[in-house]
Amino acid sequence: ADEVSLASAIATTKAEFSEINGVIHCAATENRGPVSLKKPDIHHGEFSAKVRGTRNLMNLLQKDNLDFFILSSSISSISPGSGDTEYCSSNACVDAFSQLLQSRGVPALSINWERWRDVGMAQAYEKLLAEKTGAEFSGGMSAATGVKAFGYMMNGLHFEQIAMSTVPINEMISQANKIDIDYIADLFSQRSSSDSRTPLSELRSGLVGEEYVPAKSDHEMRVAQIWQDVL
Repeated sequence: ADEVSLASAIATTKAEFSEINGVIHCAATENRGPVSLKKPDIHHGEFSAKVRGTRNLMNLLQKDNLDFFILSSSISSISPGSGDTEYCSSNACVDAFSQLLQSRGVPALSINWERWRDVGMAQAYEKLLAEKTGAEFSGGMSAATGVKAFGYMMNGLHFEQIAMSTVPINEMISQANKIDIDYIADLFSQRSSSDSRTPLSELRSGLVGEEYVPAKSDHEMRVAQIWQDVL
């Protein structure tokens, strides 16, 4: 995402291959979580690679006659999940960049990928889920399916945006619309009744000099319960 480093990499590439004919942007960073914990800083977090990096690529290659400019977006910009505020919005920006490039005559395409099973960022997320809950992540597509789909999409550069999902888009949007504090709390409440975690009523602050303030409202109790389950 750093413009100076990117300019240097582009110069090195052109020195070796004389020109750049196309771009496939797949960079991303992981920084999911509640929006209340986010900082409005475009230079860090998930906006860095997706927004700043894409913009820098566009500026540095604007005089190049590119055959294609492929942007790897996510289905999350269409059907976000819990804790996906930053990820959803950064990928929505990627979708908008594709439209901007197309308006400038650049054959651009933003691909809203569903999760690739056992690949990249998804692999770490699936491992974390298994460690925390003992459950396996369902859904997603195989790497072979993704590669095959990508081949088809490269022949569809007259589109500015394509969603790739093994689940009908309408179903994914409907599922995303169900997500709220009650939905998340219900998911965690489905854990085994043999769970030996400390009851919320017995928890105390682990910060030195920090006075413990118990949850009072039903809403606060639900939020506290979710964080206990996560942590």
